[in-house]
Amino acid sequence: MAVVAAVANACAGPARAAQQLVLVFDRNEIVKLPEVPATIVISNPGVADVTIDGTSLFLYPRGYGMTSITALNSKGETLADYVVRVIYEDRDSISMYTPSGRKTYTCARDCEIALRVGDDSAHMGQYVSQVGTKTGFAQGASTGGDMPMPPSPASVESRTGIAPP
Repeated sequence: MAVVAAVANACAGPARAAQQLVLVFDRNEIVKLPEVPATIVISNPGVADVTIDGTSLFLYPRGYGMTSITALNSKGETLADYVVRVIYEDRDSISMYTPSGRKTYTCARDCEIALRVGDDSAHMGQYVSQVGTKTGFAQGASTGGDMPMPPSPASVESRTGIAPP
């Protein structure tokens, strides 16, 4: 049996160490492969996901943590093997911890609400609502359709508890 294991190991060739890859949350990464992959294996798609276009892999962070991504050709041979770590990195952001939970802001010039996994749900809801309204304006303008009306100050105050300026 030891001989069989030794022969199998010799036929498999030298073991290659997986390449370390760090993805920054909310930023994609493009990796080029030597040939078009036939199979992509992702150990934890909740951490990172992949889209394939020819020999390009587009890697997308989905959550914080670690996963592995392996690309195989049609013969089942490894084209690439990555250990992927997803981190949060933003030099312009601050997190404010309150009794209701964490709130994140990006402060490149002025501080604006930012969306970060783990923030207080009401804080995230306010951000999602504002982005949805802005997207509605943009979609209406791009299609030539009716522009949605912005919410009235009273409506904003009743939903958020914050009086507009």
